[in-house]
Amino acid sequence: MTRYRLLITLPLAETSPVAELAAYYHARWQVEAMVEQLKPHLQQGRRTLPFKTPELVRQAFYGWVLTPYAVHWLMHQVASEHRSHHGQ
Repeated sequence: MTRYRLLITLPLAETSPVAELAAYYHARWQVEAMVEQLKPHLQQGRRTLPFKTPELVRQAFYGWVLTPYAVHWLMHQVASEHRSHHGQ
C-alpha cells in the first residue's frame, strides 16, 4: 500500500478526498516534467513563427506540447507490453 503525505493550505483541503488531492498533485508533476523537457527547445533563441493566424499558432503550440507526450506514452506502452510478454 502506498502512503502519501500532502500538506496544503487550500480551502478545498477540508472538503476534498485525500486520494483526489494526491492524484492532482501527481498530475501536476507530470505536467512540470513535460514543461522541463520543452524548455531546451523553446530556449534555442527567439524565432519568428511563420504562422499568420492565432489558430495556426495554437496548432503549433499543441504540436510542441503533445509530441513529447505522445512519444513518452508510446515508450510506456511498448515497455508495458514487453513486461507482460516476458513475465516481469
